[in-house]
Amino acid sequence: MKSRKSPAIAASLSAAVRRLVPDHPKAQMLQSRLSAVQAGYAGEQIVDRVLAQYEFQFPHAVFHDLSLHSSTRFQIDTLFVTSTHAVILEVKNIAGTLVFRDHPPQLIRTLDNGQTASFESPIFQVERKIELLQDWMKEREIHLPVCGAIVLAHSRSPVAAETACIPILYPSGVPSFLRNLPASPIDLPSQEFSTLNRQLLDGHQDYQPAPIAETYSLTPSDFINGVLCKECPLPPRMVKNRYYWTCPVCGQRDKDADSRALRDWFTLFGGPLSNEQCRRFLHLPDRHAAYRVLRKMGLTKTGGCKNRRYLS
Repeated sequence: MKSRKSPAIAASLSAAVRRLVPDHPKAQMLQSRLSAVQAGYAGEQIVDRVLAQYEFQFPHAVFHDLSLHSSTRFQIDTLFVTSTHAVILEVKNIAGTLVFRDHPPQLIRTLDNGQTASFESPIFQVERKIELLQDWMKEREIHLPVCGAIVLAHSRSPVAAETACIPILYPSGVPSFLRNLPASPIDLPSQEFSTLNRQLLDGHQDYQPAPIAETYSLTPSDFINGVLCKECPLPPRMVKNRYYWTCPVCGQRDKDADSRALRDWFTLFGGPLSNEQCRRFLHLPDRHAAYRVLRKMGLTKTGGCKNRRYLS
């Protein structure tokens, strides 16, 4: 069993939205992307709860947010594994009327106000992930049928599909779908089933998004630096006294606000980070104050004293 964590890209986008200078032209785009990531995560959690609450009467394993590599890296929202099947569940949390089209393969969403938007076809996504997982298993001489389904977390979304080569489900229908998979000529012995589950866990690598500045062509001048208050809606820079960082607006005191600010720096710009960059970003008085913050975070160090850099 592999549990699900909040996507790393959500923290990166949240830091970017919070720190963008006022009235930045890319603010709306970044906020829209953050909202989409948060909605996707919420949809995946709905399916997680359905699976957790259902008592399947056969051996199985569930892997949430699984990232593997065969010919390329691929990510699976939820993988449900039994001794007879591996089932990929691709979760979508999209409101509106949904139309799955074949030529070209795409998903068309229409809102109540008539606004339309197109997305990459989830059917194509599932088919591609099935192929990649089959390749991954073939490399390890594992012979297990792989199938998949699309799960629409927004269960009030009307749906139309030109074909039904991949099942389209609502969360409540997932347990029944998994219970009634077609008969399989393969039934892995208990030891092989356990070995497969261990290999899946061992093969997982957490997804590390590229720095936001690189992805969206932003520079340090696009962001507000400093140690920001996490409570205020328009976060002011906090002020350091001997023991705490204090917000001059709401009075919030925080001993770890500097560490949180540096985590923002790494998600925005990547690394490595120098003592001077730390000093400038946090508005610290000298290199000794910066060193204390960097030491507290336990970052990986590279280089000698004069050229030392820090990695997250």
